[in-house]
Amino acid sequence: MAKRGETIVLQASRRYKLWLASFCLLCLLLMGIFYLSPKGGPISMILFWLLFVGVLGLVNCTRSGDIVLTAKYLESGIFFRRRFPWDKITEVWTGDEHIWWSGKTVNAKKERTCKNQFDHWGRQCKSNRKQVSKDLAVEWIEKIRSVGSEEERKQLIRKLRTNRPPRILRTRSQLSPEEQEKFDRLNSEFQTIRGEGTLERRVEITNYFKQKGWQLDPIKVSEGQKIFGCLFLLFILVAGVVILSIFYRHLFP
Repeated sequence: MAKRGETIVLQASRRYKLWLASFCLLCLLLMGIFYLSPKGGPISMILFWLLFVGVLGLVNCTRSGDIVLTAKYLESGIFFRRRFPWDKITEVWTGDEHIWWSGKTVNAKKERTCKNQFDHWGRQCKSNRKQVSKDLAVEWIEKIRSVGSEEERKQLIRKLRTNRPPRILRTRSQLSPEEQEKFDRLNSEFQTIRGEGTLERRVEITNYFKQKGWQLDPIKVSEGQKIFGCLFLLFILVAGVVILSIFYRHLFP
């Protein structure tokens, strides 16, 4: 078993736990309100199933949902924990709110793929309570994986698990050529990304830059985009008030 100081544990973030707990409490509150209404039965059933899904999500907040990095292996899995020796991992990549890797587990003959939830808020490093973004987690995994010996991996893990964001941000010109390449790629994605998941991805990139101590270029927003954004928010506010008033009149005539 790995020593405590030679292990990195990435657990569900405090924001994720707070959001999930708030979601479950809101479902319970609305279920109580609609249950009192004579016409609120179908909506109460929908809220019950939403609450059930939220409770299942709480499993990811337990130790079963942790991602564990040691000098010997990478371990994860909610219901079935799997250990991947570092020399058996063939590929690591990211997807929407997930980190993936493939390789052979201990005593396994066939290659397996492991999928791990990693929302846009990131995870929390258990040793120092700091947030770890999806991009930073992949960077850590790749660094540990690239080290040849177990002793070197132990030293690297000790360094990473106490990692804290620098207080003074560095500009692009102060970075190494390798860091500049990654800076340019993520900064370009931050500026140009569009469509579904834009906000979540920008949050991920912003968190990564903060954790690395890099100064991110601000988004260039035109006056037309600002006006459109204000009008859209006003429309959402008015539509929300209208929908709530219709529901109230329907349920409590």
